[in-house]
Amino acid sequence: MNQDNLKQIQTKVHPLNLNLKKKVKNPELFIADRPQNQIKLLTYNIQMIPKSLQGEYQSGYQEERLLDIFKNLGEYDIVCFQEAWGLFQEIKQLLMLYAQKAGFLYVAETRDPNFSSTYLGDAGIMIVSRFYIKKSQSIQYSFGVGNDGWTRRGVLYTQISIGGKEIQDSNGNSKIIDSAILHLFTTHMQSSHFYPTNVAPSTLKQSIVCRTEQCRELSSFIGEQLKQSKLGPTDLVLLTGDMNISGREINPIMTKRLIKENPLFADVIKELYLEYRILTELLSQGQQNTVIDLLRRDNKDHLDELCTFGDYYLNEIGECVPTETVLTVKNEQCFKELLDYIFQIKHNDGPSKQEQCQSKSGEISSKALLRMLPGSTQIQKFFIKGRPYTQTSDHYGISTDIEYLEFDDENDLLKKFD
Repeated sequence: MNQDNLKQIQTKVHPLNLNLKKKVKNPELFIADRPQNQIKLLTYNIQMIPKSLQGEYQSGYQEERLLDIFKNLGEYDIVCFQEAWGLFQEIKQLLMLYAQKAGFLYVAETRDPNFSSTYLGDAGIMIVSRFYIKKSQSIQYSFGVGNDGWTRRGVLYTQISIGGKEIQDSNGNSKIIDSAILHLFTTHMQSSHFYPTNVAPSTLKQSIVCRTEQCRELSSFIGEQLKQSKLGPTDLVLLTGDMNISGREINPIMTKRLIKENPLFADVIKELYLEYRILTELLSQGQQNTVIDLLRRDNKDHLDELCTFGDYYLNEIGECVPTETVLTVKNEQCFKELLDYIFQIKHNDGPSKQEQCQSKSGEISSKALLRMLPGSTQIQKFFIKGRPYTQTSDHYGISTDIEYLEFDDENDLLKKFD
């Protein structure tokens, strides 16, 4: 590995990481370009398909793009990666090295398949954080369709501890108490393909059936993990990832072209548009949860512009021109799809927030909370110049901001809840 590449990646430390705050002697390492109580989160499908897999993605400029990606991650504190596949570790080892250099000292990932497995790779999902990851757990989805069946696609859960207070215990040792907890899930689900058009309607239906089952497994896993974790009222729950579910109608020009080539597309495309509702209804778990699509909420005035894959623009004669042509397969260009998400999940049932915050002794059990910063969720395109590629992945990323707030008593707490 070229050591000069590491020098191009800046090391950053968030001041809310109390475990590191006293140990870091260089004040320039601390993030100082925003309020100290602000945490920036990114979800990003980085298309790191291992070179050992032959096919149309082989020339993906993985090493070059990975360096460019980490040079752009200095402003983020928690990053959820998809397609960070680790077949034979050729890409993942480099990713882990860059993460450590950038200051993402805490990492959670899905397990590699064992040698007797029929899978060629892991789920390719990973969370890197500037804050301590207290717990992680993952599951593999029960099945995949087509090429997706060769990888262990699934969902990864982490419990991340942020802020708090440092105290001395009876033995004189330092420990952190009253930290705020982020319950963070990230997933990568079954993909869809519109070509070859003579068989695609059939394979699309198979993909829809597969994703519906994956949505059920995802919802069940989230419910189980939150129940085991004894979710507190000041905790924050987020679900991120590339769900390959259409959150908007795809480019109507491409839709007409598909139906013209094969009329069977007409019905299956209607089914595609039902998946988003199925996903959110399953996540609500019978109205026990309120599910908030943060990108939609924060960009409600221009929903038609939202896109994370297959973006395009119209030239002077009204033709669709793809924004990216190097990393995106030609048959997937110009579809303008919204496939990536950040959902906030709020639990509706249970005692009042004041009751939940009190311990058996009547004292408030935590003195810090996390809440979403309104209007902060946005698409990150990561365009780049002077490279053979024009953006660092075939997908755009999505970022959002989280506020860390401390409170003094239950009245102060209730004022600071959303």
